[in-house]
Amino acid sequence: MKTTVLCALVLLPAPLLAQQQEPPSPAPSNDPNQVICRMISDTGSRLRRTRVCRTRAGWEDLRRMQRDFNEDVQLRGRGETRG
Repeated sequence: MKTTVLCALVLLPAPLLAQQQEPPSPAPSNDPNQVICRMISDTGSRLRRTRVCRTRAGWEDLRRMQRDFNEDVQLRGRGETRG
């Protein structure tokens, strides 16, 4: 009985100590000049990838241009235009 209580007292705080020792994760940065590199798959190849580095603002501009292009193509397919 004493052994069970002793083991319980020793083992119960272990998970609490493990949780307290984790370092805080760094907050994501929203700096538009931060350089971000991504691996882009080459069209027609399953294996070949190219590393492309741009600023955060550059990636956002590229994403916006692709979204606008796709929207224009979809609207033209229905005979509509974006105005």
